[in-house]
Amino acid sequence: MRHVRTSSTLNLKVLPTLLMALLVLNCCSSPACCVRIHGIPGTIIGRTLLQVNPGWDVTAITTLTSSTDVQVLCKREDVIVIDDPWWLKVHVWSTGMEGWVSDYFVLCRHTTGFCRVPFCT
Repeated sequence: MRHVRTSSTLNLKVLPTLLMALLVLNCCSSPACCVRIHGIPGTIIGRTLLQVNPGWDVTAITTLTSSTDVQVLCKREDVIVIDDPWWLKVHVWSTGMEGWVSDYFVLCRHTTGFCRVPFCT
């Protein structure tokens, strides 16, 4: 006999994903909350290193080239690069890597001037 799933059957594997989606949608009604969860989109300008930590004398993960799309997660102040003291923690969409780049080399969409993301904790 074949079991037919009815609409009243609750799939427990889907429930956590559904709850998380509802929380994110609710939070993203507030722009500040949405930035904390997702970051903001950005694009690398020029050529720069994706680093393990911000600043000089740190290990490079890879080289990022112009037009690489990133998600800017948060920022912190460190060594100044061409009058810009901010370093950004980014997620690189094409590779899934995360690391640090100087704000000087990132064009953040939806902002003018410095990338407006929360400070890293």
